[in-house]
Amino acid sequence: MNRLLKYIAIVFLVFGFVRAGYGQDFRGGISGRLVDPTERVIPAVEVIAIDQSTGIVHKTRTSSAGEYNFNDLPVGDYTISTSAAGFSPLKVTGIHVNAGAIHGLPLKLNVVGSTSTIEVDATAVTLDTETSTVAVDIPGAVLNNVPFHSGDFLDANSRLFR
Repeated sequence: MNRLLKYIAIVFLVFGFVRAGYGQDFRGGISGRLVDPTERVIPAVEVIAIDQSTGIVHKTRTSSAGEYNFNDLPVGDYTISTSAAGFSPLKVTGIHVNAGAIHGLPLKLNVVGSTSTIEVDATAVTLDTETSTVAVDIPGAVLNNVPFHSGDFLDANSRLFR
C-alpha cells in the first residue's frame, strides 16, 4: 500500500510540473488592417513578417475585411512588408513582439505613382491598444516642489490629481 502511494505521488508531481509549463507564454503576435489612402480595406493581400534576428519568414493573407493576424510569433523584432497590384510596396521595420501581447499595426498602401516605396521605422511605437493599463510617471522634481500643508502624502496626492 505504501509503495502504491509513492507511485501515485510521483505521477501527480510529474503531471503537475508538466501542466505548469503550459502557463509559460514566450510568444506574441502582430495584427492590423490593410487599407488604401481613402481608408477602404484591401482584401486577399499577402502580408509578410520576417524575424530580424533569425530571418524566419511568416506569411498570412488579409481577410475580406482587410485584417491580418500573425499569431504565435516568437519574441523579437520583425519587419512587416506587403504589396498589392496598383499600390506601392510597404515595409515597416523595428516591430517588437512581446511575450503574451498582440502588437496592433495598421497598414496603409499608397496608389502607384504617388510614391515608389515607403519605409517606416517603428522602433518608437509604444501605444498599446490591446490592454486598458493606465500609468502616470511623475518626475522627482515635480514631487519635490509640491507643497505639503499637512506633511501627509495623501494631501499631496489629492493636489496632484484633481
